[in-house]
Amino acid sequence: MNTSNNDSQLETNRGLFEAIDQYNRDFNTEFEPKDMEGYTDDVRSRLDRTASDGKYLDLVIVVEQLLTGFDAPELNTLYVDRTLKGAGLIQAYSRTNRISDQQDKPWGRIVNYRWPVQNEKLMNEALAIYANRDSANLSEEIKKRMNEEAGIIAKSFRPVFEDVSKIIGELKNMTDRFQKLPDSESRKEKMLELLRQYNLGMAKLKQYNPEIINGEKTGFDYSDPDHLIRALGMQPEEETMLTTVLSNELKREIAKKKNIPVVQIELRMTHVKDIEIDYDYLTELVETLLNQVHEKDEEGICETKEKIRQFAGGLEDRRYASQILNAATTIISGLYPTDPNFKYPVKLTQGSGKVIQEANDISMERCFQDFRIKWGIIDIISSSEMRILFESHQYGQRDLDDTGRIQEIIAKGSQGYRVLSHDKKVQELSRIKYRNGLRDAIYELADKLADY
Repeated sequence: MNTSNNDSQLETNRGLFEAIDQYNRDFNTEFEPKDMEGYTDDVRSRLDRTASDGKYLDLVIVVEQLLTGFDAPELNTLYVDRTLKGAGLIQAYSRTNRISDQQDKPWGRIVNYRWPVQNEKLMNEALAIYANRDSANLSEEIKKRMNEEAGIIAKSFRPVFEDVSKIIGELKNMTDRFQKLPDSESRKEKMLELLRQYNLGMAKLKQYNPEIINGEKTGFDYSDPDHLIRALGMQPEEETMLTTVLSNELKREIAKKKNIPVVQIELRMTHVKDIEIDYDYLTELVETLLNQVHEKDEEGICETKEKIRQFAGGLEDRRYASQILNAATTIISGLYPTDPNFKYPVKLTQGSGKVIQEANDISMERCFQDFRIKWGIIDIISSSEMRILFESHQYGQRDLDDTGRIQEIIAKGSQGYRVLSHDKKVQELSRIKYRNGLRDAIYELADKLADY
């Protein structure tokens, strides 16, 4: 607020009052000009993503405020239309260097609209005082190089591009041009490390503005993401295959080998462009599979099953991917559809969601039923009760017996398992081994379902 009592006080404050009034309407607040501290704190909370109502600001225009003493780790870019020097420059630029996520924000960005060359010189002078004092008496070019090597400022586009291109070349070779995972466990671990480096490198490349330098297009153009993909040595469909199907398959393979849940494999892919899920294509695949099973087209079934596997492999939502695969298996095994009046040829005009859900439910029912028959507890707990029991289970936790229900199932099962179990090995267990084995099997099944 302008309290200087000068000629511009009235006009300046009128603009501020209008801004506060608009802010109150937008965010359902009731700030008044006399409560500038509360208003400013509320703006801060919306910019640093801590506002309790979940309504945030993406862009704020400031003159003096928020340039010092303000931390918002998700703040990515500072657009500067004034000349900053010394400590003020360091303080302002530092608003962008708080890292909330190394993958999505490897560094902050400064965009200078006024005298960029002069402002870069002022920046190097400030850094020589406050960050890299060894560069104080050196040329501008050497200062820049030293600041890059010290990690104070980002490298130019070209060296980062070349690093990522080299990583992609290695990935291409070990995956037979992005078609399959490497065979050996050591090479799978190497691929995991390369993918992590790829993610970080791609996140950095996406920070550079598109420019033409010496006749060459550099940087990342959000309106033409495929240009960067091709320049790096991939086709767009290869990039999709690498960052969806292969990366998800790799996580499952390594998790299975280490006997840990998939979610514990730290690998979240950086996508050059948004991944669009073609649900119409999924519907087409499910339609085709239903008709092929009805017509007993074994060759066609195998081909469609592989296409469904690849589609599911490309989904980030692993639970839904599992449901799709379970549904496909259920259809192929002839357990779905159950309606004798189901009409062929199938045409899913309402999409495939209902079929996938119903077929997946049958798959789950069959899984629980087979388990109950094996362990001789078919009359002790129903499949629907088992599903409810497992709903809140956390992978690797012994958390299912809070109410004593597991103990009750084991106690009742141990009384007649030699007669009721349909598994010869289970029938031959001693009572103590049966009790321990059933408990372990229950948690093993719960872990398997919780991993998706």
